[in-house]
Amino acid sequence: MYQWRKDIARWRIGDTLYLSIPFTWLLPQARAIAQQTNRKIRAGGPAVELMPDYLSDVAAIGGDPVAEPLTMHNPLAGRTSEGCPNACSFCINQDKPLRELMNWTPRPVMCDDNFLACSAEHIHQAIDRLSVLPMVDFNQGLDARLFPRYADELQRLPLLRLRFAWDSAAQEAPVMDAIGMASGRGIKDIRCYVLVGFREMPDEAMYRCRTLREVGVLPNPMRYQPLDCLAKNEHVGEHWEDHELKRFCRYWARQAWLEHVPYDEFQVDTPHEQLALTD
Repeated sequence: MYQWRKDIARWRIGDTLYLSIPFTWLLPQARAIAQQTNRKIRAGGPAVELMPDYLSDVAAIGGDPVAEPLTMHNPLAGRTSEGCPNACSFCINQDKPLRELMNWTPRPVMCDDNFLACSAEHIHQAIDRLSVLPMVDFNQGLDARLFPRYADELQRLPLLRLRFAWDSAAQEAPVMDAIGMASGRGIKDIRCYVLVGFREMPDEAMYRCRTLREVGVLPNPMRYQPLDCLAKNEHVGEHWEDHELKRFCRYWARQAWLEHVPYDEFQVDTPHEQLALTD
């Protein structure tokens, strides 16, 4: 289920090569692809939406992809809606209004930007259609603030796991309430995205991760990337040092192996670990 391409998805129809580019740091690679082929190029994806001018001289931008680009990244992925009303300043969807899709295919890995922000009618109909699947994972996470409103409705689904997001200290109460409510309903596999390196102090990021582990939730650190970055992990938040930010994200992303190792004892002193810090 989780064999994501994590790269540019490309496919050819007729004499046109289609590129779906998920991250802005892949845009230089996409440009090189376009310059090295004689075929017509059509480019789309989140990175192109953020920086449409970057490829405009070498590719046609946007338009009908004549395929489902999301399934080119993961054939088990789908979505019922796109966009989000929250306008978070760090998020790719800050200027993308919520839109409920009319035609969508139920798939195990659903990638709505904010599923629970949809209308109650849309959510009810979507859950009806998704309930026939053997398992469902809302891969982008569910809005903890809206979860209590739809917790009973979501129990109709064969949920593989639940994912929430804890982006700042101010969200502690709704996140912990949602986790408690989910645990009380017997959901054992709960995970939480944790934004790291945006504007917070390192101690605040540490508090969020440690608090999640104390209640049995696996934190998934998401290192902040500026929306126009052309190199991954190049940005270092003003309160962080580069090495410590990498160390922090590596430790908390590998709790399945490192949960019994205190953070203060986690040393990156082997060639393998040193290489991993550059990932």
